[in-house]
Amino acid sequence: MFSPNQAQRHLNLSDKLWKAIPEVTGKKFESHHAPHRLTLKDLEDLRNDIKYCKNMGTKIAAYDHIFKRLLEFDFLVSLKAVRDLIIFYMPDYVEQCDCGKDF
Repeated sequence: MFSPNQAQRHLNLSDKLWKAIPEVTGKKFESHHAPHRLTLKDLEDLRNDIKYCKNMGTKIAAYDHIFKRLLEFDFLVSLKAVRDLIIFYMPDYVEQCDCGKDF
């Protein structure tokens, strides 16, 4: 078991989401929202591709794979999966908007 500070510094995002949080809360998000697991994994992979992108020089073509992923990525589906994850663990944290828009 990690202290909160150790978990923040030493666990990767997947371990935090799928191991540490369920252990601490006694609730498993993926048991109730299995399809979201893949969506959240795709979001994490995209984040890692951007965050750990190697310097490939000044040629923009070297980053084509990242640009293509960004253009093809379904951000709305990911946003809803993140919202559902937050609501699952903290039910009153996200307030519904009464503006009539679906986001």
